[in-house]
Amino acid sequence: CRADKLQYLKKLLRPGALTAVQEVHGTDAEIGEFLHQSNLSSALSFASSFHPSSERTGGVVTFFPKFTPSEDRQTIFGAPLPVVSSIPLVPGRILITRIRSHDNRASIDHYNVHNHDLSRAHILSLMDHIKVDIDAAAADPLRRLVVLAGDFNFGHSPPRPLSPDGHVPPPQVPPPRAWQEVLGRMTELQVEDPTHYHPGTKFLSFIDRIWVSLPGW
Repeated sequence: CRADKLQYLKKLLRPGALTAVQEVHGTDAEIGEFLHQSNLSSALSFASSFHPSSERTGGVVTFFPKFTPSEDRQTIFGAPLPVVSSIPLVPGRILITRIRSHDNRASIDHYNVHNHDLSRAHILSLMDHIKVDIDAAAADPLRRLVVLAGDFNFGHSPPRPLSPDGHVPPPQVPPPRAWQEVLGRMTELQVEDPTHYHPGTKFLSFIDRIWVSLPGW
């Protein structure tokens, strides 16, 4: 139920971390109230993107550390607080959150993606944005990081039945060709356990994934 999901999300959120959530149903006011009730409103901010037709599949939300100046916090590690901006590249589906140092010498570009009902034009626009950020990160990998995270609807391994006597899993869906060039330049952070459960088929899958611009060595 919704309450159980919110309780689980509360356990996952960390004041110093970036957290990407997809298929979010609600409003910015409800998200803010959730952070307040979870005693996280002083430590976390969020960016969100919803579409007018998001009622069925929800929107995307990215939680990030709060960098708002206060009376007792004007700097971080002796430097001015970072600047955060967000771009709803595709409403309800792709949200870019950019965290920049005050002098723009260091950055984190975070892409929160729900790869559902995206047109080819949407995907190509996403690829163009990521390529620019990856090029910048490749030129200065110690100061610039690109993170691509979300529900991609294609896994690194075939789905698994929930029980040993379950039906044969459907074949693995490879990444669309449009994604391959960008993903080939990034390093995936894989987990051994499934990340997604499909109630209708009772399959476990690996379609929630994370890539970073750091080299794999």
